[in-house]
Amino acid sequence: MYVDNDPIVLRHAEALLRGSAEGTTDYVHADVRDPDTVLRQAGETLDFARPVALSLVALTHYLGDEAHQLLARYVDVLAPAAI
Repeated sequence: MYVDNDPIVLRHAEALLRGSAEGTTDYVHADVRDPDTVLRQAGETLDFARPVALSLVALTHYLGDEAHQLLARYVDVLAPAAI
């Protein structure tokens, strides 16, 4: 699952991201600061009851003071880590 709010990036994703027999690849056109939209759309592809990796590459420094709250919102829906 790839999330971005830049329409040009999403056009590239539409052209390049393809699923396979091994798994589905998809993208969400949304802003990471809108977790309800991101999670709703991502939930159409991902099963949040199963392990999912959350990777925010070169992103959190743009979020400023709201970064901790946003990350907590995303982590809250993920399956607990196996110990």
